Amino acid sequence: MPCSTVFLKMLYSKANTAFDRIEIANTADILIIFAANSFMSTLKFIEKAQSTFEAHSTTERAPQMKAYMKDQFEFLGLSRPERNEIQKELLPLFPINDAKTLEAIVRKLWKLKFREYHYLALDILAKKRKLIPELSFDFLNFLVENNQWWDSIDTICSKVIGPYYLFHKQQYKTDLKVWWESENFWKRRVCIIFQLTFKDKTDLDFLTKRILENSSSKEFFLQKAIGWALREYSKTNPKWVIGFVKENELKPLSRREALRLIGKE
Repeated sequence: MPCSTVFLKMLYSKANTAFDRIEIANTADILIIFAANSFMSTLKFIEKAQSTFEAHSTTERAPQMKAYMKDQFEFLGLSRPERNEIQKELLPLFPINDAKTLEAIVRKLWKLKFREYHYLALDILAKKRKLIPELSFDFLNFLVENNQWWDSIDTICSKVIGPYYLFHKQQYKTDLKVWWESENFWKRRVCIIFQLTFKDKTDLDFLTKRILENSSSKEFFLQKAIGWALREYSKTNPKWVIGFVKENELKPLSRREALRLIGKE
């Protein structure tokens, strides 16, 4: 462990024993938390979340939840209603009033082992939508790069990345280049579906490019994303979607999904 990390841990170890129970990967992790206005509150929140969630864990249900997610993650076995009840009591105890604190808490939750903590992080982001425009792209990239699966990626798109770029108009044209050129299909999926809620504000030129770049891919989650993006935009402009599907060669899955609401396959 780097000397600076040891020093910072020693500095705060007497203030809160929770510090030593939370994984600190490197000095950068601590500096992120230092930047938050409520350093100790962040630590206490993580400790409280862990102790409360684990106290309600259900070993009988956990294997089923893990299997449903194709063994991608470990689970505590908490259902959505159970998590909601816990969060109703937990979240008011730790107000989050600035983007730095929001990033610090979500980063720590995102690094924990069990999937329920990732869901908690996403719920917190959804509740703090007014702070979304103040988040950093480094933070967005962190979310997208880690714990990748359809449930988290799609929620990040709808609750975080979409709202972020509705506010920071046109910035996605430069920010997201590193994603649409990536070999990682989840990052490319984000570039296809982050505009799902944009309606008449959808950048059709950007969407067209991202679809055509991936239209020949055999990856299910990309083909599904293409169909989903087109189907959603068909609610705003069905004529454009019909024309696009006729003029471009799409995989059967993408074509079927695109025209589902229109009924013209």
